[in-house]
Amino acid sequence: MLKKSTKNIPIEIILNKFNFIEEGSIFIVHEGLYFLVSCMESQSIMNLREDLDLKLSFNPIMQGDFPTLELKIAFYKNKVKLENISNLVSIENFQDVESICNFFSTNTLLLIVFNKKNKLVKSFKFINKFTDELDESLKNFKIDIKDIIKNNNN
Repeated sequence: MLKKSTKNIPIEIILNKFNFIEEGSIFIVHEGLYFLVSCMESQSIMNLREDLDLKLSFNPIMQGDFPTLELKIAFYKNKVKLENISNLVSIENFQDVESICNFFSTNTLLLIVFNKKNKLVKSFKFINKFTDELDESLKNFKIDIKDIIKNNNN
């Protein structure tokens, strides 16, 4: 279940990271915490609130010639799907793979949704029960998440 979070990133940092991105999501590290930050339409942000259930899935796909892992979060209220957030991680880019592994290496996952036009920001958190699923998905690409996390903690 989605819960409100007190952990946040200053809007100036978010806007700087999304300078050339109109809609989408990226991982941002701020004060040692990993956030999934998603730029959305203002109506989509208004649909997201604390009482929503979520389903998170990983889809290994090919984007052109590049192996890619899609992280998809679907938000539900009473089993009715309200919104989606998607993040594409290029398996060829080690920094992207490292970011998703580090994001899922904590017990609580931090999500920020915002709108550039009206600078509306909402911060959420949810329990991480997805590390094993990420591990299985990355094994499709012959990547060991435990090895990446272990090397980053040294």
